[in-house]
Amino acid sequence: MGLGQKKSKSRGKAKNRAIRKVVKTKRRTKDFDIGVDLLIDTDLPGKGQYYCISCARYFIDNNSLENHKKTKSHKRSLKRVITEDPWNEDNSLYAAEMTK
Repeated sequence: MGLGQKKSKSRGKAKNRAIRKVVKTKRRTKDFDIGVDLLIDTDLPGKGQYYCISCARYFIDNNSLENHKKTKSHKRSLKRVITEDPWNEDNSLYAAEMTK
C-alpha cells in the first residue's frame, strides 16, 4: 500500500509578487488633484476626452458621461474615493514598522 505520487512544493512566490505589483499599478486610477488636460488618443472611446476619474472609465461623448454620473455604481465608487484617506509618507513608514 503506497501513498501514491506526492505533489511537489510550489515555488516562485517572488515571481508572483512581481506580477501582482504590475497588475496593481496597471489598474491604478488617476488622482483627483491632477488638473492636466487629457491628450487626444484615437484608440480610446471619445478620443480619450471624456473620462470618469472615480470609475476609471472612458466614454464616447459628454452626454454618456453625464448619464453615467447619475448611476448607482458611479455614486458608490465616488463615495469610496472620497472617504479613503490619501496615502502619505507616514502611512508608508507605519506599514514598514518604522518611525520618523
